[in-house]
Amino acid sequence: MYAPPLVIRVPEKGVSLIAPFDIFRVNAEDGALLWCATAETLESAKQRVQDLSATHGGQFVIVSLKTGRRLTIDPTNAQHDNPDSA
Repeated sequence: MYAPPLVIRVPEKGVSLIAPFDIFRVNAEDGALLWCATAETLESAKQRVQDLSATHGGQFVIVSLKTGRRLTIDPTNAQHDNPDSA
């Protein structure tokens, strides 16, 4: 099930900001991406993957909403793609 990215309202400016990273778990049966969370930074997204991997095994994908680039992480192995720091 996909949930939309976290939207943060900044009342004094009247501007909505979208968290720049989405975190997905890869479904082991069919490879589908299952949305798990959002994160403000790449480092916080990587930490969230580590936290999620304690209860959910398998691979995770961090997607930059700014660039569309993906970072695949298997907590039992190393990263698989280039990280996107922006």
